[in-house]
Amino acid sequence: MIETLLERYVNGAEMQVWSEIIKLEDKINDSNHKEDVLKVIGVMMERIKYNLGLIHQELLNHDYQFSDYEQLNHYGYEEGIPINYRVSTLEMSKKVDIMTKNFESFGKLPLIVAEWYKNIDIVDFRGYFPALRSSVLLDPLFVHPLEAIVNTSILDYDNLEESYYLCFSPDQYGKEGISGGGGYGLYLKENVVADSLVVNFSNELTLVDYLRKAFKCGGFLGLNSLIIKNKNKPNYFVVGSDIKKHELIDNKIIEIAEFIASKTLMI
Repeated sequence: MIETLLERYVNGAEMQVWSEIIKLEDKINDSNHKEDVLKVIGVMMERIKYNLGLIHQELLNHDYQFSDYEQLNHYGYEEGIPINYRVSTLEMSKKVDIMTKNFESFGKLPLIVAEWYKNIDIVDFRGYFPALRSSVLLDPLFVHPLEAIVNTSILDYDNLEESYYLCFSPDQYGKEGISGGGGYGLYLKENVVADSLVVNFSNELTLVDYLRKAFKCGGFLGLNSLIIKNKNKPNYFVVGSDIKKHELIDNKIIEIAEFIASKTLMI
């Protein structure tokens, strides 16, 4: 009996299944495919929420100091208190339709983006470890909240690609209040697709690739250059012991990232 995409995904073929889904491109809108793809994304989103909740709690456990760096996240507040992680409510998730309509003239939102905002409202892990030294930009996970996307047109135009992209996060400099580039974005396609290439980070990565990389770095994309492949888990990366004495960063930060990464789920 042939396994469905969902069965293969939950049985450990996450990367292969998502690669096959991406190759469907706009054929994903065929009724034969879309239902199966949305089921896969549903499981993926549950794992993503688990990972984000885990990272948030572990950062608190390790005395991480969250910082808004001049309040780049204007919508991430509740009664004046900054919110670092919050899942979407049903009311907020309904605004995804508004967001979709706002950008129709520029392109279609990838399915993974629409489902992200139906499930997750705020992710803002910017900050630092007060007691630990780091000259490395940690580039922590930050995704513009739903309200910011709905109420503003965070879009840019790429002359080379001749298409628009949705800016979903500041770059590693902007996250720390330093003047940076155009931020990380996602290309908007003419037709609905499952995923899209990330702009200004690496054009070889889709959003799901970007999130996988972030989780494998314990939530800190800036540690990506300091990771090595774990030979016992070929699809999994952790911070390697050979770089634990990196002169620009306190060894403890790497240990914390390694610990968090080891507890995340594969998406």
